[in-house]
Amino acid sequence: MASDLKLELLSAEHLRDVALLEKECFIEPWSEKSLEMLLADSGFGIAASLDGKVVGYCGVIIALDEGQITDIAVSGAYRRRGIGMEIVKQMIYESAKRGISVLYLEVRESNRAARELYRACGFEECGVRKGFYRRPTEDAVLMNYKIV
Repeated sequence: MASDLKLELLSAEHLRDVALLEKECFIEPWSEKSLEMLLADSGFGIAASLDGKVVGYCGVIIALDEGQITDIAVSGAYRRRGIGMEIVKQMIYESAKRGISVLYLEVRESNRAARELYRACGFEECGVRKGFYRRPTEDAVLMNYKIV
């Protein structure tokens, strides 16, 4: 992994780049306005940058002592370099600082690479949401990470 990777809390200055990353990575991307609302409400995110360019990010919505991970994304040109793992580790650290005791996420059943990444970071599969995703319709695997 690149040693000049910069991980920082997601801020308003990142939102335009993150919205573009959402469009690159997801069929149903979050808009810049939705991302802005995430930060304004009870959420936070992590931005990963190389040479001043946002190449990855994640977002978390907080409800009491639980965190729901909205998305974790790494630009296609930067995958398989350990950036996703670094984002997840930083997100877990920041969640613990905020008193979150458990993190949840959904991932497409067919997204083996993401499921392997989450397992490598300590997440466990804990359920299935039938027909959760559209375009195409697919089940979601529910995963959690207990922060203790």
